[in-house]
Amino acid sequence: MKPHERGFGLLEAIIALVILASAGLALFAWIGQNLTDVRRIEDAQARAALQLTTVGLVTNINPFVEPKGERRVGAVLVRWSSELIEPLRHSLPFGGSQSPVWEVGLYRLDVVSTEESTGTHVEFSLEQPGLNALNVQPRRRGEEPP
Repeated sequence: MKPHERGFGLLEAIIALVILASAGLALFAWIGQNLTDVRRIEDAQARAALQLTTVGLVTNINPFVEPKGERRVGAVLVRWSSELIEPLRHSLPFGGSQSPVWEVGLYRLDVVSTEESTGTHVEFSLEQPGLNALNVQPRRRGEEPP
């Protein structure tokens, strides 16, 4: 047998296995990092969806009437508290009316929302108006304003 026809020796086989093992470790680390990234992205999407759902619910709340509260919609529990950040002002009259019908103020709502089925939790603040209906008696036709 000639020396160049012998095939692999033990040293060559060990070197090949070390190279293969190193490539395998790098591949597993890369796959693990990708799976971690996917989980983080899915969590962020779940929080964003919960926040959008919560904003849709909170926009129907009048902070003047309900400065603090809690609502449950399905598996979603929403809690809020509000603080007046701009003083109440009278609305501008329109449609021929001479006196304001509303007091309007700007409120900051601190909102906490939890989806109990998945454990997803978000906290955020937003600003929205609060309305107070003034007790104004409608005028009859032909009646002079006071």
